[in-house]
Amino acid sequence: MRRPLLLLASWALVSLLSGCAVLGAKRGVSEEDLSQTRRIGVVSLLGDRLYGVRIGTTVFQNDSFVAQVPEWKVDAYATDRAVALLKDRSSFEAAPLDRGELVADRMPVDGWQQLKTAGARQGFDRLVIVRPGTASTQDRGFFTPGYGLIERSFFGLVRRCVYAAYIVDVMDVKTGEEIAWQWGSDFPCEYGKAPQLPILASFDQYSDVQRESVRVGLMQWIDKSMADALGALKLIPAPR
Repeated sequence: MRRPLLLLASWALVSLLSGCAVLGAKRGVSEEDLSQTRRIGVVSLLGDRLYGVRIGTTVFQNDSFVAQVPEWKVDAYATDRAVALLKDRSSFEAAPLDRGELVADRMPVDGWQQLKTAGARQGFDRLVIVRPGTASTQDRGFFTPGYGLIERSFFGLVRRCVYAAYIVDVMDVKTGEEIAWQWGSDFPCEYGKAPQLPILASFDQYSDVQRESVRVGLMQWIDKSMADALGALKLIPAPR
């Protein structure tokens, strides 16, 4: 079943939108839609916010922070990675969506329509849209939609990772309908993979070396998870 998808005013609410996806609504692009696909535009809406999340054994041990990292250019990186994968591993034309005509302040109100209009003007028949997203399941529900650091502890057992919790939508530009979507990988991170940093009071409290290790770890995870997502969407061969 196809459906229009409204961009929400708060990305924190994406988990509510996506919760039903756990019931089996996620899907790849159908063979019919693939046969009608020629030119794909890509846009990332992950933004500049980095989240630090600590989940303790009790709620009294929980903590969090938010930092702005515009210098990391996460949206540009995610977009370029998706475009490169599509160019290298598919027969489709692919290019970044020019965001110049998007009105950022109105994205929470009519963002989906803005993307449809921009995609049509730029000659795309499909848009790949990367946006923050998670689900209300026990494991995924701990991740703030978007990207950052997470630390989970349970009676002395501590797990940490750099994560990216996002969804990849595919829009039919002609109709404005969502024709497919998938998680950015089966899980938002790989626990135990470096860097494993504790959650501090703010991102400023980490050293320059530590902050750079988080940036590199995030980009490496985007590399892997983007390939997983596009493979699950059937836009490229699934990684082995």
